[in-house]
Amino acid sequence: MRLSIAVFAALFWFGVSSPVQAHSPYFGQSERIEHPKFGVVEFAVLYGDGIFFADPSQVVALDSEGYLLAATPQSKALLIQCDRSVSPPDCRIYDELQGVVLEPDYKQWARGRIIEEEGRPPRDAYRKTQI
Repeated sequence: MRLSIAVFAALFWFGVSSPVQAHSPYFGQSERIEHPKFGVVEFAVLYGDGIFFADPSQVVALDSEGYLLAATPQSKALLIQCDRSVSPPDCRIYDELQGVVLEPDYKQWARGRIIEEEGRPPRDAYRKTQI
């Protein structure tokens, strides 16, 4: 009995003291549209590292040269839905956990924006719509 407790304790200690397997941010779902002001715009879900829990995500909008135009607040369940049947095409972001739709506020978009400011994404590039 003491041997099994010692083995369990040793395995637990080595498991706790080993470095956490972190990973670099990565992209998930992405959609491209042609916008009259910004040209080709790519909306992409950018995942961070949740380490122990689900990876936090936010949707970023990038121009054809890869410059950031806008970023949504973070969430754990974001989906991109683009409507190409309207002119100009438009994309909305659905936050499944909060039950809101984030609509781009194109007047606030600009090249060279930042993803985070003081640890939080800017809140002026998207408007929330309760569903």
